[in-house]
Amino acid sequence: MGTLLALLLIITWVGGAPNRDDVGAPYDWTSQLDAAAVENELNNRATERAPQQSVVNGWYANELALVQASQNTYMAASSARNGNLLVLIGLGIAGELIIRGAERAQRTRTAAA
Repeated sequence: MGTLLALLLIITWVGGAPNRDDVGAPYDWTSQLDAAAVENELNNRATERAPQQSVVNGWYANELALVQASQNTYMAASSARNGNLLVLIGLGIAGELIIRGAERAQRTRTAAA
């Protein structure tokens, strides 16, 4: 039982990890944010009037939104994996309690007979 639970925990940990290709990784976000900030600074220097500034601000907001979406997806996938691990640990504890209770009941019956 313990071996099966350990195997399920390992499979859940590895299989439930957020896919880097789909959501990126935390160390990618810093470089993405830095690149967006540099590009925003360059675009800001090229603006001359308020309408151009609004467009540049919109571009920057779009780039930040992409990074935030990646972060949210990563966090959601991590939370789902953690929830699955918690369920497996709970099942392991419940199974252990049931097995110990059954053994205790069998010893009591054996001692009474």
